[in-house]
Amino acid sequence: MMIIRVISTIHSVKMVGFDFGKTATIDNNLSDQSIAGVNISQPIQSLNFHNVSFQRCDLSGTTFTDCEFHNCDFHKMILGDVVFYKCNLSGSKFYHATWNSLVFIDCDLSGVELKDFDEPSTNPFYTSLVNCNTTGTQFINYDVSRIKLIGCYQNK
Repeated sequence: MMIIRVISTIHSVKMVGFDFGKTATIDNNLSDQSIAGVNISQPIQSLNFHNVSFQRCDLSGTTFTDCEFHNCDFHKMILGDVVFYKCNLSGSKFYHATWNSLVFIDCDLSGVELKDFDEPSTNPFYTSLVNCNTTGTQFINYDVSRIKLIGCYQNK
């Protein structure tokens, strides 16, 4: 079992080709980083990412619980069967990602941009948003008829 423990906030670190598949716990805050080519396949809980750029990472099968992804960029990601539960993704951007069954439950998606997704054609709904704050959420070059919205709301 591999344990990654961050004692203090890390700045400007690049993690390339690291496999988080065996990671049991990751704690504390990660900010101002670029993470490329990473595979994450285990549940992640209570981790805070601020201004982190994820590029060409595979998050398939991962569930994120009580995590914060504030102003993060997700570029050319593989997001198969990924669940974000009680996460704050405000201000984050998802660009040129491929996914199948992407689910957000009780999340803050305010100001999130989802743009130019490469979607598989096997499921009638590719994205489910359940009880999420969608204030200012933008779907750009995306077929919104493929989004399942349940109990979502917008702050005034």
